[in-house]
Amino acid sequence: MKKELGARIMFPIIFLIIVAFLSFPPASAQPTWELYEDKDCAISLMHPFKTDKISDGSVETFQIESIKQISDPDSLNMSIFTSCIDEKVSITEHTMNLTLSGLKEDLQIVTFEENSFNGTLIDGERASSVTAVGQIGIGNILSAYTVAEFNHGNSTYIIRISSSGDEGLSGFFNNYQYLRDNILGSINFLE
Repeated sequence: MKKELGARIMFPIIFLIIVAFLSFPPASAQPTWELYEDKDCAISLMHPFKTDKISDGSVETFQIESIKQISDPDSLNMSIFTSCIDEKVSITEHTMNLTLSGLKEDLQIVTFEENSFNGTLIDGERASSVTAVGQIGIGNILSAYTVAEFNHGNSTYIIRISSSGDEGLSGFFNNYQYLRDNILGSINFLE
């Protein structure tokens, strides 16, 4: 009798555990936030994964590419392109508005846009950024672009972050914003 009662209780519990395991995906692979230092541009920043591909362009550029992680439904394809110029270039509201217009041209439907002019960055430097998010065609693929420009010392830095992906579990824009904010917030100068 006790064995039958134990089996009657244990079977539903085991069944519920199996159903719960199959219903909820395993924990997502979270970004590991790897440090990259570029000596030519005298800048460092964090990028999401160890597996990211880093390419040094000319003396004053580098690119980091992050590919969607299969184990993480919220990860995105992302490219971080950084350029540094050995002179202080004036960053005006007009040029940032033109940059935003250019970003929006790449999108079929714009769902979000942001223009942050004259914000404060590391060391009290002035920084400006523009972001455009939306669909690039018919379907569920979304894209987001951010261009951040700032001066430090006698140099100008331009960072372009572009990404594409689907809604994932947390929403495309939330995932993009999380990655973008962590990348831009991690910038340090190597002086």
